[in-house]
Amino acid sequence: MIRRHSWSASLQNKMSDVKSVIEVLHKKAGFETVNHEHKPNQLRLMGRVHTNMMGHWKLVMHTLLSSQDSGWKVDLSKNYFLRGTKVFYAWRIIVQGEDYDGLVKVINGAPAPNRAEIMEVPLVGVSASRNSNRVFAGGTVPLHKLRNV
Repeated sequence: MIRRHSWSASLQNKMSDVKSVIEVLHKKAGFETVNHEHKPNQLRLMGRVHTNMMGHWKLVMHTLLSSQDSGWKVDLSKNYFLRGTKVFYAWRIIVQGEDYDGLVKVINGAPAPNRAEIMEVPLVGVSASRNSNRVFAGGTVPLHKLRNV
């Protein structure tokens, strides 16, 4: 019979909480965690956000920064580094506190960005046959008609 210590069960609960934070950040804001470190009372995440998800990420950042009185505090910053001769950056999230369930709820509560709807609007004064093989204004003709002559 295998006996588990209470600290082992506590550590497994914390790791599942950390996993849930990482998963909800990825789902809600496209935050791809590259590295994470968990210490007592602190979670440190390093990751990247694709350009297409920047609107989602900004809303999650705003939500996190405006909800810090919930039993945890967050520090968001960019970490710059060199790779060869090029400068890159990664987002760094440092959470101080142990209420990861509350953190997950706050991230899930972040609003989704507005999506622009493109509507097709007919041009005023233009007929549906505007692209037909006809004579243009001013008596000119399309170039392909001149080649056939």
